[in-house]
Amino acid sequence: MSILEPMSPGSNRRGRFEVAVQPSFLHDVLIVLWSALGGDDGGANRELGRRWFDGIRRAVPSDLADQMYAFGGDSGTVWLSLIDWIASAPDPSDPHDTIEWLSSSDGPDRRKTALTDLCWDVDPSDLEMALAGDPDAIEACLARFEPEEREAVERWLTFPAESFASEVASVLARIISEVLPTEAKAWPDAHKRSAAAVEPLIGMMEPTDLIEQVTNGITFDIPLGVRRLVLIPSVSLKPWSLTIESGDTVYIHYPLADEHLDPDPAAPPQWLINFHKALGDERRLRMLRRIADGPVRLSELTETVGLAKSTVFHHIGILRSAGLIRVHVGSHGDGGPTYTLRREALGTAAEFTSQYLTGDRS
Repeated sequence: MSILEPMSPGSNRRGRFEVAVQPSFLHDVLIVLWSALGGDDGGANRELGRRWFDGIRRAVPSDLADQMYAFGGDSGTVWLSLIDWIASAPDPSDPHDTIEWLSSSDGPDRRKTALTDLCWDVDPSDLEMALAGDPDAIEACLARFEPEEREAVERWLTFPAESFASEVASVLARIISEVLPTEAKAWPDAHKRSAAAVEPLIGMMEPTDLIEQVTNGITFDIPLGVRRLVLIPSVSLKPWSLTIESGDTVYIHYPLADEHLDPDPAAPPQWLINFHKALGDERRLRMLRRIADGPVRLSELTETVGLAKSTVFHHIGILRSAGLIRVHVGSHGDGGPTYTLRREALGTAAEFTSQYLTGDRS
C-alpha cells in the first residue's frame, strides 16, 4: 500500500490518496456467483468460457442451491454487494480465516452495510425503515430494481438480521469446499503472485496509468471524492475487469496474467501468445485498422466488419487480452466506452518475441 500526494495538473482529486493491491480468492468466488447466476451473460465472454460456468452451476448440490435461493433468490447482483465487506477483513488473502471472521461479524450491521451499497440511490431514511420491516419502505427500496433482482433484494431486506453474517459465511464455505475445491487450491497462490508483481508499481506510477497497465488497456476517470483505490487480481474475470464503487473507495478487479496462474519459466508469456493469436484473424485486423484511425465505439466497429455486436465484443476481448487496445470509460456520456490502439504494444511485442526466441531473459 502507498499513500500518494496530489497528482499532476488536471487531476480530479485533491489531498492524500491511498492505493493498494489486495489478493482475495473470496472476491473471485463472489464474481463466480454473480456470473453463474446470470451476471455478465453468464460468463460467455470470459476466457474460462460459458461451458466452465455451466459446469459450476451443475456442480452446486441441490441443498446448497436451495440454501442460496432462500438467502438471495436467483440474482447474482446481491453477491457483488459483499465486495467491500470481505475487503475489510483482517487478511482477505486467506479465505478460511476470512470466512471465520465473516461468521463472527455483527449480522445487523453487515446486512445494513451490504444493502446500503446495493440500494445506493435509495433515500437513507427509507432504507432504515425498510430494514426495520416497514412494508411501504421495503416497496420504495425495491422500486429501483429490475424484476429479476427484486426478489433477491427483498429476501435480504427481510432476512433475519442476526443470522445474516453466519449465512453468508456458510454459503461461501460450502461453495469453496463443494463447488470450487480445485480452484481453492490453485487460485489463491496465483492471486498472491499477481499482487506481488503489481505491488512495486504502486508509488512509481500515477493511479490512472497503473489502472491502464494492470487492466490491459482500460483508462478510468477516478471520480471526485474517491480517496482509496484497491486493485484485486481475478481469474474468473479474464480478460475483463470489474469496477465497483463503495463510499470513498473504488475496487478494480483486474485479470491476472496466466504466468501467475501456472508459472513455467520455460513457457512463452501468455500475453505474447495472445498477441500473435489476435493478429491471426482477418476480422480483428480490420477492426484494429479502424481503431487505429481514432476513438471508435462498439456500434461503429460492428459496421466496419459487418458482424453482430456480440461477435465484435468477443473479438474485442481477444484484442484486450493481447494488450492491443485501450478502453476509455467514465467520461463519454451515455454512448458507452470508446476504443483506441495501444501503439506501444506493437513495439513491446516485437522486442519480447525476439527475447524469447533468442533466450534473452535480461
